[in-house]
Amino acid sequence: MSVSEPFGPGRRPRPGVQTKDAQPSVDGPYAFVLGIAQDAGYPQAGCRGACCAPAWSDPSRRRHAACLAARAVPVYAMPRLLAFLRRQEPWAALERGGHVLLRPLAAHEPVRLSDGLTLEPILVPHRDELTETVAFRIGGPNHRLLYLPDIDGWSQAAGMGLTLPDLLAAVDRAYVDATFFDGSELPGRDMRQVPHPTVVDTLARVVTLPPAERVKLRLLHLNHTNPLLHPGSSQRAVVAAAGVGLAEEGERWGL
Repeated sequence: MSVSEPFGPGRRPRPGVQTKDAQPSVDGPYAFVLGIAQDAGYPQAGCRGACCAPAWSDPSRRRHAACLAARAVPVYAMPRLLAFLRRQEPWAALERGGHVLLRPLAAHEPVRLSDGLTLEPILVPHRDELTETVAFRIGGPNHRLLYLPDIDGWSQAAGMGLTLPDLLAAVDRAYVDATFFDGSELPGRDMRQVPHPTVVDTLARVVTLPPAERVKLRLLHLNHTNPLLHPGSSQRAVVAAAGVGLAEEGERWGL
């Protein structure tokens, strides 16, 4: 993913964002973290609970939905998503008007985006009502990165031949689904209706790995109820003690 300026045009890290793990100067392509929160962002619209109160009162605590940056590149999509975009408005109008160039992707088949930059979609188990759900393995001139913000769970992934240790072994950095810290965040609701691996489960699956493998892992896609959004929380201390990192808006990772 190629971005010519360190934080994009006119962008700078948010106040309070920690970027100490980001590379201060990167030559060539790099991934840029635009957001770390779950789909609706943080705070979540309509939520006036204690989980979101800090971000309503302090704009520097707000976080965008989890995504990485890409600029001036065609739009790549899996077959079902490609068909959806071409038959649904307003997306179909974007292609008709020449605003986007849709290009097909196939599972586990790397696509060359430019010299020294490849993108490989990896099918993962998640809600597939309208389209496929994939993770992306991005290969650059020097490093490989995994972007996996949405998945039902590691047990389900194992049924598709995907294990977290194996995924980590194949890359130098991995941004991984951390929607919920544990199973207590949605009282009164069956969390099986919103399947995601908990951070507790994720950490348990890497605890026996060498530190050099655990440090590759960066957690993102945090729900507005996730205590990892709060600096100084005991849950952040648990993650740090495990040798795992939290993704931060504004960080870069050179590929």
